[in-house]
Amino acid sequence: MAERLGLWPGDEWWPSRYGPEDELGAANELTPDRLLRALQIPRRGVKYNLALTIGNRLPLQSMHGPIVHYTYRTHEQGADFLQRVPGGNANESGCFTDRAELPLQAGTHIDALNHVSIGDRMYNGFPATQSRQSAGTERLGIDRCPPIVTRGVLLDVAAVQGVVVLDSGYVVTPADLEAASARQGLTEPGPGDAVLLHTGWLKAQFHRGREYLLTEPGIGMAAATWLTDRRVALVGADNFAVEVIPTELPGLPMPVHQHFLVQHGTFLMEHVVVDDLVRDRVFEFLFVAVPLRVAGGSGSAITPVAIA
Repeated sequence: MAERLGLWPGDEWWPSRYGPEDELGAANELTPDRLLRALQIPRRGVKYNLALTIGNRLPLQSMHGPIVHYTYRTHEQGADFLQRVPGGNANESGCFTDRAELPLQAGTHIDALNHVSIGDRMYNGFPATQSRQSAGTERLGIDRCPPIVTRGVLLDVAAVQGVVVLDSGYVVTPADLEAASARQGLTEPGPGDAVLLHTGWLKAQFHRGREYLLTEPGIGMAAATWLTDRRVALVGADNFAVEVIPTELPGLPMPVHQHFLVQHGTFLMEHVVVDDLVRDRVFEFLFVAVPLRVAGGSGSAITPVAIA
C-alpha cells in the first residue's frame, strides 16, 4: 500500500499544483471570494473557543520536551522596578509578568508544512537538510501560514457510529465523512474549508495523561485522500494526532501526516475542543485561526474560534 501512496524517499510528489516555489500549500485555497462567503455563515453571533488551556500538566509527547511556565516578576517586584525608573512610582503600582517555554506542538496547535518530511524532502520537494537553521527552517515555517478565515465544517463521526466516543484504533473512512455530511445536512467539504472531526477521544481520554497519547481513533489513508481530493485547507480533530494510532501501515510513522503535510500542503490542527459545537449541533460556522508568526517554526499553539 505504501508504494501505491508514494510514501518513499525516491518518489516525487512535487512540484506543487501551486507552483515550484510555493510555500503556502493548501492555504492558497483561502481566496477572498471564499472568505467573503464564509462571513455570511454566522446567524446568531455565538463564539466557540476550540482550544485547550495551556499549563504545566498538559500531556505531551516526550519527543517535544516539557512546558515550563513560571512567575518572572511578582506585583511587588514590579512595583520596586517601577520605583527606580524616571518619574518614580508614587502610588506603588505593581506589574506582574511571567514566562513560558513550550513546544510549538503543545496543546491545541497547528502543524506547519516543515513539521514532517519523507526522507530529506518536505512539501514541494524542498530539502529539509538545506533548509534547516539554528532555529527553525528557512522554508515552510509557520510564519508562512496566513490567517485562516474560512468556512468551518464539523463532521461528527462518533454520532454516525452511534457512540459517544469512537473505539481506540477506529479508522475513519470516506464513508464516515460522507455519512456525517449527509446526516448533518451539509454541503460536503470543499476547497479552502477547515474540516474538524468529532471522535469523542479528547473528552473521554484526556484525563489519562501520557496514556492518552498511546492510541486513538482517527483518519485513515483513504479518508485523508478523500479530503485532499477536495482541496480543503485544514483538517483538525479532537485527538492528539488527527490520524488513527496505531497506523494502518506498520513501519511507517504518521503516514496521514506525510500525506497531508508533505504531499499536499494541507495544514493539520490537533487537540481541537469541539464538545460545545457538538452539544449545540453547530456543524457549519465561520472558522478563524491565526498562528503565532514564529520564524521557521514547526507549528504554533493556537486558539481557533468558531462563530455561528
